[in-house]
Amino acid sequence: MKNAEKTETHTATFQDVIDSYTDKVIDGYKLDKVEGKPLTISFDETKNVINVYYIKDTFEYTVEYYYDGVKDDSKTVTNTATFQAVINSYNDEVIRGYELETVSGLPLEITSNPASNVIRVYYVRSEFAYTIEYYYDGIRDDSATVTDSAKFHDVIETYPDKAIDGYVFSRDTAPLTIGTDVSNNVIRVYYVKDEFGYRIEYYYDNVLDEDATEYGTATFGEVIDSFTHKYGLNYYFVGTSNFPLTITSNPENNVIRVYYVTPDPIETEPEEEPEPKTEPENTPEPETEPEDVEDIPDEDVPLADNDLIDIIDEDVPLANIPKTGDENELIILAGALGISSLALAMLLLKGRRRKEEESEK
Repeated sequence: MKNAEKTETHTATFQDVIDSYTDKVIDGYKLDKVEGKPLTISFDETKNVINVYYIKDTFEYTVEYYYDGVKDDSKTVTNTATFQAVINSYNDEVIRGYELETVSGLPLEITSNPASNVIRVYYVRSEFAYTIEYYYDGIRDDSATVTDSAKFHDVIETYPDKAIDGYVFSRDTAPLTIGTDVSNNVIRVYYVKDEFGYRIEYYYDNVLDEDATEYGTATFGEVIDSFTHKYGLNYYFVGTSNFPLTITSNPENNVIRVYYVTPDPIETEPEEEPEPKTEPENTPEPETEPEDVEDIPDEDVPLADNDLIDIIDEDVPLANIPKTGDENELIILAGALGISSLALAMLLLKGRRRKEEESEK
């Protein structure tokens, strides 16, 4: 298309030769061709014309790729396009773990300055979910699981401590480097039951014998269901407290108490005193005439020639010896002694009478 504003009109002598012109290239264009040059002036002015043609030039443009703000020169693409051409696309160069953040210079209208013909593509690391799982004695507690997210290749080294009563940290799988597979983005934290002290105290008449106390350790939740008896002299076992013992995280609560006591003295109830017996009133015995009694001289007289009565001196059971103050049994014992004495006297009298009868014959 002719640009009238750029057209120049000059005069020259017939048959003069015009072999130059003013270059009127504009930004972004370049000379394409010149027609009518050199020009020999003729009398036909319509033929005295030099036509200069310009076309749009081509210029370079580049597409640059940035990852976390750092340009990767190996990814840069350089192309060319015609002046004022519009570039609306680029090659996607996303890499694993990254995502597109923004693009600058798009759409790009090609200028005559290649340094300005730049499209910049920015990628950043994507965020991926990760989880922290908590295990107690090897059993996962789903209610304690923590879910969070972090950028690709972030390193997770810390996590909330979720130790529960009676448990202590054992191990973990940290640190975790975040990857694209969320099923592998897991930190596992393991806790196990801790050990705690306990003691067994021995009490004698409710007084603690500290020298007898036994000490030990056991795992949290373990049940202590036995202890060693320590009977003291003249003591007997009466019971325990806090037994069996389930180990807690507080050693001051982990105490078994064993109790012994001495027997109380036996108190006997006093026996009731027997009611006094009423003795019959003494009545005078009837008077009897005294018999003629022959005086027998005091001498040793055998009771019979051959008919001697041997009185065997045997132990006579007198019944159990009564307790002091047992009057009933004393009365019975006295009666038994009296009867024995009477029987002995009658036996002696009978022997004497037999002797007298034999003498009279």
